[in-house]
Amino acid sequence: MARPKGGKNTRRTPEEKLQLIQEYYASGVGYKTFAREHGIAHSLFCTWLKKYNEEGASGLQHSRRTIPASLSRDEEILQLKLIIAEQQIEISKLKKSAV
Repeated sequence: MARPKGGKNTRRTPEEKLQLIQEYYASGVGYKTFAREHGIAHSLFCTWLKKYNEEGASGLQHSRRTIPASLSRDEEILQLKLIIAEQQIEISKLKKSAV
């Protein structure tokens, strides 16, 4: 069951993920069935289960944030600009080597 075209992704908090995992273990149904009933891709739910089994509740934290939370907004912007600049240099190098 895919989300409708143009629909938004739902970003769940670690607490919501943990609650869903606890409900799943209490339900006794398969993970694909459970995920479908809750509108979650079964592959994503399987990833949550794997992380939970390996790392516990801390494994359910969002992992994409590479900028430390302690940075101010201005510092974060500067850090992101640096990342973009480094990526642009790498792209330029790859383009030159492809020629």
